[in-house]
Amino acid sequence: KYFSDIEYIPLETNEKSLVVFTFDMSTDGKYLYFYCYSNTQQVLVFDMNGKYISQINKKGRGPGEYEGLSDFSLESDLNGQHVCLFESFANKILVYEDDGKCVRDLDMQDVLSENLDLNKSSFSGIYRGVYLNEGRYAVLCTGKREPDKKWSFSSSRLLVVDTLCNILKDENLENKFSLNYGLFIHSYKGNLRLSKGLPADTIVFYDNN
Repeated sequence: KYFSDIEYIPLETNEKSLVVFTFDMSTDGKYLYFYCYSNTQQVLVFDMNGKYISQINKKGRGPGEYEGLSDFSLESDLNGQHVCLFESFANKILVYEDDGKCVRDLDMQDVLSENLDLNKSSFSGIYRGVYLNEGRYAVLCTGKREPDKKWSFSSSRLLVVDTLCNILKDENLENKFSLNYGLFIHSYKGNLRLSKGLPADTIVFYDNN
């Protein structure tokens, strides 16, 4: 009904390229990017024929490193192709080249602390993230978790920030979205698409403004 043809791309398998628990994937037409949400939390890069190219695996607590990731995106209009990773423990946006070199490390901890009721023990902070365009990142954030409520938070906000962590847009999402595993944000031609969580039967469209 939907497709006239299908092509299978066998991915090269070696000790560095094992794909485990693919949380998300994307492509720029040249490479395939697989975000593996496993213990390693890495991004594997393959060419369009399935040949393994490289990986981004920077677990740690130092500059340009991450402890725990919450989302993955591609940044393609600022000086070439880059991989954006949204760090949920230290609340950072990390941007890497395909070879794993970190080219941008945006610390959002102070920005979120000023705007959200954070509590480190309740996994508050960056919940989802996506690169939009022209140096803008959309970040879905949550405040501290309500007592005895697994997926109820004291606050939820959608922030649009630039490469200097300046807030360009701030929208309160209270009572609008169910914050659970079904909630995803995506960028299409620089515009934001935000699903409303399980059951994911509604998508909200935002324009560039």
